Amino acid sequence: MGHRVFNGRPTKIFCDDVTEFLGKTAEPEKHPDLYHGKIPKDAEYIILRHVKIDGKKRPNGDMAPCPMCTPNRFLEGDLVYVPGMKVAAVIGRCCADHAVQAERQFKREERKYYEESYLMEAFKFLSSKRDTVRAARSVAEQTLTAYRTLRRDMPDLQARLRAIKEKANARLVLHDIIRSAEDEESDGYYGPAGFRGHGDSAAETRDVDFGFMTGTTAVMKSYHPIKELHDVERNISFLNFEGDEADAIDFIAEMTDAERHATVASLQLADKNYVRFAERVKDCLAFFSPENIERLNRFGTSTFNHQPFSATISTAGKRRIVKLRDPHGACVIIINTDILNFDYSWQMIPFKKQRETRE
Repeated sequence: MGHRVFNGRPTKIFCDDVTEFLGKTAEPEKHPDLYHGKIPKDAEYIILRHVKIDGKKRPNGDMAPCPMCTPNRFLEGDLVYVPGMKVAAVIGRCCADHAVQAERQFKREERKYYEESYLMEAFKFLSSKRDTVRAARSVAEQTLTAYRTLRRDMPDLQARLRAIKEKANARLVLHDIIRSAEDEESDGYYGPAGFRGHGDSAAETRDVDFGFMTGTTAVMKSYHPIKELHDVERNISFLNFEGDEADAIDFIAEMTDAERHATVASLQLADKNYVRFAERVKDCLAFFSPENIERLNRFGTSTFNHQPFSATISTAGKRRIVKLRDPHGACVIIINTDILNFDYSWQMIPFKKQRETRE
């Protein structure tokens, strides 16, 4: 059976054809363009694709023959180009003298291909990302103001709520003492009973559950959304590029390996940091939602709460006014409701594709 002669490296179209053929037949020995004769183990070659042979599709359920080490056979191997012989073949993995060098070169080429493809797509979104960052600054500033007002004016309450987040997974629960050593009276049912304390101080209690506190970013010890947004801006400003697709092709082609690696890493970090920024801003603002404030108020004003506080919310035009008060102080937090409808859309390459290379 003849084979195809390649005076240069086979094209992507050829590689795709072989990959598709193997996917359907699992018989590389029957592809008409591949070389099926003996290839010396010391022959230098270039890996074009990693391939997998589905043994279940092979007529005899066996493994594929390797031109380099027959009669040994394989199911995982490589589509390779042998420049010295001007042929392409599918061989078993690591059966050649130059296997290590070929694999290193293949990984370098795959990374370059992936990074160049990624940058060509990512550059299309740079202008949109810059616009989103500019638009999000007001949201970040107002969110930081609300957070800092709570932390500055109600530090004790914020610390207590932070402890509930960390120790009780943000579950707002109080304990009703039903019966103690001094009192055998039971006063209503609120939840599952249990015992607290030891010896003479032991008391039977029931949990009074108010649900889960939302927006726990607002009770963090340290939170700075403006800094988080600035990090995103710095990530996308890592390179100073403006231009169309043709300019991008030239720009990418002139990059060194180190520059290309760093640029891809920076743009991907921008995506990760923006997603984190958006999630935390929305979560922080959720703390000041009507539902959460009403829940906190029921918890804080309950007769079972020995560290009482109140939480109220009202609206005035486009302003949401949240008031918190405890024995140590009070604060008023004003939220512009316009920021609650902010569009956090962020054009980016999906994270899954950020890690993909050619098959």
